[in-house]
Amino acid sequence: MSETTTQGVDAELEAATAILGEPTCAPALAIVHLGRAWRGLAALAGAVDPDEPAAQSALVGLTRASARRREALLAEHAAILASARGDAPPPGRRILLRHVAALRQIYRALRTPPPIRTRAITGLRWAARITLWGGLVFALFAAIARPWQSPGFGPWRVVYYPTAKLTGDPIVRYVPHLSFFWGDEAPLDEVPADDFSARFDTCLLLEEDLIVTFQLTHNDGARLYVDGRKIIDNWKTGRWGYTRRIPVEGGWHHLRVDYFEAAGDAEVHLLASFDESEPPETIATSYLRRPVGELSARNPCAGL
Repeated sequence: MSETTTQGVDAELEAATAILGEPTCAPALAIVHLGRAWRGLAALAGAVDPDEPAAQSALVGLTRASARRREALLAEHAAILASARGDAPPPGRRILLRHVAALRQIYRALRTPPPIRTRAITGLRWAARITLWGGLVFALFAAIARPWQSPGFGPWRVVYYPTAKLTGDPIVRYVPHLSFFWGDEAPLDEVPADDFSARFDTCLLLEEDLIVTFQLTHNDGARLYVDGRKIIDNWKTGRWGYTRRIPVEGGWHHLRVDYFEAAGDAEVHLLASFDESEPPETIATSYLRRPVGELSARNPCAGL
C-alpha cells in the first residue's frame, strides 16, 4: 500500500469486504487487499517489518481475543501470505470474512489514545519504537483525520449537501481519491453528521477500449454513473459492496457517484481495475482530470 493513512487502511478493508460480500467475485481477489491492510496497520503501529513475528503477535494481541483465537489468526495470516505467493490455495470465504473482522478490531484499537495503545503492546521488542513515535503518529493522525474539511486539490470534485436528498446549499471540495471513512463525524462543519449527501465526479481517460471493473462500497446508499449511465444503484441504508464489469471505449469518460448518509457510520469508496487479471484498486490520479463543466453541465468532461 503506497499510503499508510487511516483512509488507506479503510479502503483496503472495504475492498476486501466488497469482494467477499459479492457472490460473483472469487474470494481469492480479496487476498491482495488483506495483505495491504495488514501492512498498513503494521505501519500505523510503528512496526518496521510487518512480517516480524513480534509485530504480528502484537497486532493480533490488539484484538483482545483468547489465546487460541490469536493463534488461529496468526495461522490464517500465514495461510493468506502463502496464497498470495501462490504456494497454497486461498482460505474459504468464511475464514476471510472472519479475518477482515479481526483486522477491523486491530484498526479500532490503533485509533485509541496513545496511553491505551502503548499499554496494549508493552513488553514487545518494538514497543520502545511505539512509545517514541506514538505521539508523532497520533499528532499526524489528528492533522489528517478530517482532510475533507480543507478546499483541497485533486481530480475528484465533491459537492456536499446538508440533506440526504442532494438538496440545499452545495459546498464544493476537491480530493485526489474517492475513499472516505467519516465514521460518526460530520464531513464538514457546515454539514450534519447524519442525514447528509454528496456527489462526486471526475473525468477518466482511457487510452484504448477496455473491460473495466468498478467496485463501490458504501454505508449508506450510493449510485455509480459512467457517462450518465447508471451502473450501480443501491439507494438504501446499510453497508453494501457491489462489483460491476463493463466495456468502456478509449477516450474521456465522466464518472459520478451519488451518496447519502442516514445515521451511524458513514463511508464510501470507489475502486477500479483496468486489467481483467488484477483486483480493483483506488483509481490512480494519472487516469483522472478535474471536471471543467459546471455542476449542472450535461457533460462536465467536454473540452478536455
